[in-house]
Amino acid sequence: MIASPEFAYVQVRLQARHGERMSEADWRALEAARSLARYLEQARRTPLRRWSERLGATMSSHAIEAALRREADHAVREVAGWMPRGWRPAVHWLGVLPLLPVLAGLLDGGDLHGWVSEDPLLAPLAGGDPSARRMIAAQSHLAPLVASPSGTRDPAGLWSDHWKTLWPGGEGATPALARFAAAVVQALAAEAKAASGLPGDGMRARAERICLRHFRNGAATPVAAFAHLGLVLVELERFRGDVVRRSAFTGAASAEEAA
Repeated sequence: MIASPEFAYVQVRLQARHGERMSEADWRALEAARSLARYLEQARRTPLRRWSERLGATMSSHAIEAALRREADHAVREVAGWMPRGWRPAVHWLGVLPLLPVLAGLLDGGDLHGWVSEDPLLAPLAGGDPSARRMIAAQSHLAPLVASPSGTRDPAGLWSDHWKTLWPGGEGATPALARFAAAVVQALAAEAKAASGLPGDGMRARAERICLRHFRNGAATPVAAFAHLGLVLVELERFRGDVVRRSAFTGAASAEEAA
């Protein structure tokens, strides 16, 4: 994709945010903190302060999930605000991406996470059986994630198919973005097969490599904006994993002390 003058302003903003990313050394130093309180204290001295300053060591895991969901939504909205108007719907659709595994589970009858009822996007699906949830989703902006007429129920594929319909000019007009989309869907499909609800280091590193490559190669094009957001969401997921694990450990330790 050829660089576009209309994306020159966007690229400047993206580069500024890109320069604030955590290095691997930063992450390793931070992850040495064992307690949640210590971890958050140290995180506030890093670029993660924009996410950690709203969290507290006494917050429940549900409150933490809700707070970080809002941060992901804010990141998406920020980039959407920089983009040419025609590209904004495609950017906003990325706001669904962090919740795709949970959403897919809800639609297929999976267990409810406690924080789901507090999430504006997912709260309408918190009650009822799978068929009722799917009916509610089909009548909302989540309709593209309900099974297609052909019977396809792959969440990553359904998400990607709708995302492409939101690209100005369609998929054929943006082949570089189509290649990025294909790489993203492959990574999402691999993640869906993982047993854990939190992506492992290998999965995260793979997603990061994909986004970094396309961010560099797609400078001053829509690809850079989507790759940047991919990097933000990967980083936010890593932060979420660290915080949630320490929150669970803190809760267990408190329960033992109370006993």
